[in-house]
Amino acid sequence: MTLRLSDSRRPARLYARTHARMLSPPAGVLVGAIAYTYNDIFFSPRGYVWVGLWYALCVVDSVIMKHVADTVPMTTWSRTYYNVRVHAVL
Repeated sequence: MTLRLSDSRRPARLYARTHARMLSPPAGVLVGAIAYTYNDIFFSPRGYVWVGLWYALCVVDSVIMKHVADTVPMTTWSRTYYNVRVHAVL
């Protein structure tokens, strides 16, 4: 099989499409949140601070769990058990 010039560009385009697909769900959530807060009648900044703090902690928790799962050698069952035990405490 020979590699043509047009074939060498395919992975870059595939990555660009995949990258756009990965960013579209969080972008949709962000647009929905902005639309909700814009139309909220009983707007209270204190309430949105707590929601923002909760969301930030969820992201930090997910990143830490992903780091542990990637760096510590575990079986699938060990990884599941570890996730359940850590989140049961939280």
